[in-house]
Amino acid sequence: MKDSNRRDFEACKRDVKWSVDFSTFVPVGSMLATKFAALSAMVDSIEAKASAQAFAVGETGEEFEQKDDARRTLRTKVANVSDAAVAAEPDHPGIQEVFRFRRNMSDADLLATARAFVLREGEFGDIISEFCGNATWAPELTIAANGFEAATDDASGALGSRAAAVAEINQDVAAAMQIKRTLDKMVPLFVSDTGALAAWAVATHVERAPKKPKPPTPPTP
Repeated sequence: MKDSNRRDFEACKRDVKWSVDFSTFVPVGSMLATKFAALSAMVDSIEAKASAQAFAVGETGEEFEQKDDARRTLRTKVANVSDAAVAAEPDHPGIQEVFRFRRNMSDADLLATARAFVLREGEFGDIISEFCGNATWAPELTIAANGFEAATDDASGALGSRAAAVAEINQDVAAAMQIKRTLDKMVPLFVSDTGALAAWAVATHVERAPKKPKPPTPPTP
């Protein structure tokens, strides 16, 4: 939960606690009681979604770690095939160009290159096997490519779930703050006790964002 949402949420949570501590000033069945009940429900919903969001953040990190591991595995195997082609070039001119590999490829290009290498197995498979010492390089490359593609999809899905959770919390906090603003107007109309009103003023206050420090004044020349 971002800081601005957290400050708003904490104020809403304090408002709900005030309604419990000073329940004698909240008539049962009144519109004031209805609004406090609605705010309480929103606070509970936000707390639940915030917990789910925290879990999603951890899950997203794990998914991206798995993607990074899968990418390293695939990149190593693609590089090995390319190196074998370079080694075979003097004996088989042109093969180096067929299995060319750039070190700074994007994820999509790396995956496409791996698939392209496998497609040339029928024509050059034996040569690559001879120069890399691995007769199963093509099936292994396919497995690595499939693993990387799946890990990429999982990471993208986790990121999407996290974004959806953030959007839901933003909406809930905005809805809770609307109820809070309504209560800010209603409570003084229902409550005349000075102590209860003073406690309400403290509870309903929303903390301001900390000010950014001013840049230091440059020295006088």
